[in-house]
Parts: sequence; structure tokens; C-alpha cells
Amino acid sequence: MKKNTPIGADVRIHAGGVNLDGILSVPASLIGLVLFSHGSGSSRYSQRNQFVARCLHERGLGTLLFDLLTREEESIDIQTRQIRFNIELLAARLLDATRWVMAHASLSQVPIGYFGASTGAAAALIAAAEVPKAICAVVSRGGRPDLAATALARVRAPTLLIVGGADDFVIDLNRTAQSSMIHTETKLVIVPGATHLFEEPGALEQVAELAGDWFEMSLGHNTARQQQGESMDVVEAIHHRNATRSFSSALVPDAQIHRLLSLAIEAPSAKNVQPWSFVVTHDKALMAELSTRAKARLLRDSSSDLMGMRDQLAEPTFNIFYGAPVLVVICSTSKEPQAARDCYLAGENLMLAATGLGLSTCPIGFAWSVLADDDVRKRLAIPEDYEPVLPIVVGYHSAQPELAHSRNKVDLLHWD
Repeated sequence: MKKNTPIGADVRIHAGGVNLDGILSVPASLIGLVLFSHGSGSSRYSQRNQFVARCLHERGLGTLLFDLLTREEESIDIQTRQIRFNIELLAARLLDATRWVMAHASLSQVPIGYFGASTGAAAALIAAAEVPKAICAVVSRGGRPDLAATALARVRAPTLLIVGGADDFVIDLNRTAQSSMIHTETKLVIVPGATHLFEEPGALEQVAELAGDWFEMSLGHNTARQQQGESMDVVEAIHHRNATRSFSSALVPDAQIHRLLSLAIEAPSAKNVQPWSFVVTHDKALMAELSTRAKARLLRDSSSDLMGMRDQLAEPTFNIFYGAPVLVVICSTSKEPQAARDCYLAGENLMLAATGLGLSTCPIGFAWSVLADDDVRKRLAIPEDYEPVLPIVVGYHSAQPELAHSRNKVDLLHWD
């Protein structure tokens, strides 16, 4: 096998108020990046995971091995053995690491996979279900997918489940979990004679080979598609884009927002005037205030059924921004009708780019009326001669994404 010596670096990842130390290794010929989600009582220095990582490097796969717990948390866990089974916490840490990778300039377009062991495999599956557009493959080694039971049906990444042949209890758990993963390709491979930690001679080598084949097939395929040209990505984004109405509270890295804006302004405009400016706010209190004001104003209009959402708008807890962490308002720098049309084109660019980056969006038509209020314009620093045109929320979805609605057949009125 051709040697592909990686360039390694110690990194620090900010995750939910703590810093996690990691080792990022990037081979010269990179086809994908694998994030390791280790099992209970392990760390980035796990000899088993480091062995698998070295084997992946030879295939052109980069790796990120990082600690899911801080030193203080590890000390507590040694005594209580409780944090290692806090799968939601571990999944949240893995998602933060994923966003760190996606915000990294040199890695933002690299296909991502997860390698999870033991309880770390459950965290990997939950994380993969949260950002299905960002994760291309999952491999579980001696995993406990049963601990991700509520997320299994939402996993979209092709998943390989590797279990030792002498690990009867875990074999049954994996078989049951596999039957729940109904929306993706799965494969269960049993390594004969291997126990839970794959300590037998040659067992871990089989794991590394199986994982390498799986990642090379899934991540390498995505890389090859990217190299064929941007049009493939655009076509896929068009098919997969849909309006998301359930967002997690996870923050979108500023680098990702800047990237979306830079792609939005690549849109065409009449005479290349580019009549757009942008407002970006993370202010949850402001969004809640705007939501309350917009709902009250809309409900006073008795002439409309409000697209069938009148009852929902009347609910005190309903927020028209769906809990998204970021609101982007595209404003036209002119009140000419064509300027607004150009802003819609920029908005379409932004939403398609977000889909390609694993983010979710939704245009918020209910916000239009309040964005024109003088006090709101002042708080958002919108000049008097600018016009707020298109509000779009951006974030990561918190539940299973809505399937794209089926489209009517093309209504062709004329063709010469």
C-alpha cells in the first residue's frame, strides 16, 4: 500500500464552554476526514484508535482524534462512571468538533466520516442524525448503537457495524439497531473469534481494513464527485434543499456565515448593479420580540387564513423564526422593483450554499411586515433608503429533516 505520511498537529476545540484537546492528521493526498468518537475510559491517545488512524492515513484519509471529556470530567468519571454514558453530551461534543472542521478553511469542503467505538459509536450515530447532510459515512467498532435508539431512524450516512464474533451481547444489540436504520445503507460484519476490544492477533487489523474500505468507498466517492465540477454539487443541493422549521440551539460558526454571504453575492443582477446589503443577528431576545409583534399583527388580519397557520400563530409558544440561532435579512439598496428581484436571487444562492455546507435554512415571510417598522430598522441598522426584502433563518436542524415536497410536472406553456 502506498505510504501517505500525514501532517499532524495538536489542536484545541471549543465545545459548549470547555476546550477539548485533539490531534489532527492530514495526509498529503486527502480524500476525506474521519473524526474519532472514542469509547468509555479512552482518549485521543487510545492505542487502538491510533492504530486504525495510521491505517486510514495510508489510504489518503485524514483523522481527528480528540478528547470527548476534559481532564476534570475524566477524573470525575473514573470515580462515578456516569459521564461516559451521557451520550447526549458526547454527541454534542462531536457535533462541535464537526463544526470546527467545517469552519476550517482548508477542510470545509472535505467529506467527513465518523469512527465510533463502544459508547462513542452511539454518540457518532446521534451526531450523524443531527447533521445528515454533513456526514458521509459512519463506522462502529464494538459499538453500542442501542444507546442511540431514538436517532437510528434518522441516520442517513452509510453505516458499517463491526462486532467481535465472541461478543454475543453486543452482536444482538447491533442486529436490533440495524433493523431500525431504515433510511440508509447498513452492513453488519462479525469478526470471527474477536472479543469486545478486538485484542486478539489480527483482529484490529481486520477492523482497520474494513473501516478503510468503507470510508474510502463513501468519502472517496464524494471527493471524486466534487472533482468532476461544481455543477454536481449544485444539482444535488437543488434536490435536497428544503425549508427547515425545527432548529437546534447550536451556534453556526461565524466563518460559515461569512462564507454564505460571500456565495450569496455571486448571484446575477441587472446590469451587475449588485443592489444588496445584509443584516446578520444572533439576538434571540430581538427575534422573540419580532415574532410576538408579527404574530399579533398577522392575527388582526381577518381577511386571510394565513396559509392555514392561524391556529399555530395564536399559540403563545410558537416562534416564527423556529428557534434558529441566526437571522439574515437581505436588503436592497434601491427601492426599484428590479433590486428586490436581484435580492431574491442572492437569497437562493445563500440557501443552496447552506444546503451544500450541511446547514438548514428557511425564508420567513411572516417577518416582512415588522422589518419595515422604524424602530426595527434602527435596531438592525438598516438605512432609511434601503428596503428589507428577504429574511432567512440559518442553523442546524434539531429533528429529522422534512422530506422535500414532490413537485408538479413542468407546466410548459409554449415551446418552439
